[in-house]
Amino acid sequence: MPQHDAGAASAALNATQQVGGSLGTALLNTIAAGAIAAYLTDNVPATQETPLLAQVEGYSTAFTWAAGVILLAALVTAVFVKVQKEDLPTSETVAHVG
Repeated sequence: MPQHDAGAASAALNATQQVGGSLGTALLNTIAAGAIAAYLTDNVPATQETPLLAQVEGYSTAFTWAAGVILLAALVTAVFVKVQKEDLPTSETVAHVG
């Protein structure tokens, strides 16, 4: 990539990270809310601790899904990201800022 495109690449990376984080948070929140609602409907004769147990169930479900997504991302990274020593920049090609 030419050096004059570094600013555009940095902006695209930052925007992608922000959108990905927002979508991931929304997805995990939806999973947690669905698990909470399912727990509450499954335990209709509610006791005093039922809402708390429903929240624990929702958070546990969301964290389990999050762990699965992280493992999938690690697997995809291990399979598809292959960097050779020759691909890394040498000391002559590193740009110093400042």
